[in-house]
Amino acid sequence: MEHETPTWRNWALLLAAFVSTTLAGIAFAGGDAFSLAAWQDSKTIVGGLSYSLSVLAILGVHELGHFLQCRRRGVQATWPFFLPGLPIPGVGMLPFIGTFGAFIKMRPNRMRSRDLLAIGAGGPIAGFVVAIPVLVIGLYLSDVRVLPTDEGVLSLGDNLLMLGLNHVFHPNIPQGSDVWLHPMAMAGWVGCFLTALNLVPMGQLDGGHIAYSIFGERYHRVGYAVFAGVLVLGVIAFPGWLVIALLVKVMGIRHPDLLSDEPLGRQGWVVGAICVVIFALTFSPSPIKGMELTALFGL
Repeated sequence: MEHETPTWRNWALLLAAFVSTTLAGIAFAGGDAFSLAAWQDSKTIVGGLSYSLSVLAILGVHELGHFLQCRRRGVQATWPFFLPGLPIPGVGMLPFIGTFGAFIKMRPNRMRSRDLLAIGAGGPIAGFVVAIPVLVIGLYLSDVRVLPTDEGVLSLGDNLLMLGLNHVFHPNIPQGSDVWLHPMAMAGWVGCFLTALNLVPMGQLDGGHIAYSIFGERYHRVGYAVFAGVLVLGVIAFPGWLVIALLVKVMGIRHPDLLSDEPLGRQGWVVGAICVVIFALTFSPSPIKGMELTALFGL
């Protein structure tokens, strides 16, 4: 499974993800990626590229964080596979952010708890480090506009990090106006959303690996409780949580039995605390406001 260099599949999927995220970025820049006019407007193209390169950097560094920790600790793993979105003319991107994310394939055997903690936490921490400057630059480039009456305009839920940065860059927003995100700021928002999603402590998400490495078998009761909470959020706040819960259910709510020693206990609290802080800064119960489940996927 392990490769010294990326295979042609890695490069092909990266190229496809670059194309699909650029198309999504052009839409965030106010253009129609399926029309010739958008490709004749340099400002729109630059906006699309700024989104694409930024979001791929966040995803890529996140997965490389996992990959390098795997290699360091003797766990077989592939180079990252990027998952491109599906462009549908006349409809848009599926999903609207232009990508289904990225992943690496691991072949984990039983391992020490500190190794699993390093592998699980390495991705979110590395991706978050990249997401911060992307969000800072993007919000600096964003402007304040009067809210349109068009019901089709995307309304995003703020997380604590965005609220704080918006207060710095746009402290006095008039009534009836809001921050109009630059495509690069949109990439930062996507990075925050995916970071928070991965840090949810359930199943085989990164948060599940982290919690399991710290608490061992005691974690499973927490995992089921978190799964129930995600279902509730899917009903009352954001229907996309139901899709995420379904995917976790398919992969398994319980974490595989991997630990070859006792849980970390106090040794894992520092890394665990860092991940909790990152989760608190990036999580939003309703990341997309007023959106039906089908609209989430661009349908």
